Amino acid sequence: MEEDTKRISIVVMIAAAVAMFPILTRAGGSSDAPGRLFHSKCSACHSDQIPLNMEKDRRGWEETVKLMQQKRPGFISERDAKIIVNYLLAHSQSAFKGK
Repeated sequence: MEEDTKRISIVVMIAAAVAMFPILTRAGGSSDAPGRLFHSKCSACHSDQIPLNMEKDRRGWEETVKLMQQKRPGFISERDAKIIVNYLLAHSQSAFKGK
């Protein structure tokens, strides 16, 4: 009987973890959430290596992301756009050139 209780407890904990994963990632609970957002949104239309190999300042990235929002209305929210711009500033060639 004790063995059954342990199994049930493990199943409940796993189910809770699986149920919480989407909530935690949307809330920024993972340190890689911006990276996952960038990759999921940008690679839906083109290789995510294209923007990562570019050099732009904040204004340049904001204009580029705005253009992407116009190409696929509703796919990238304003909140997502800000996260993507910050990610690109930190991870694209711009970050390595000190821009």
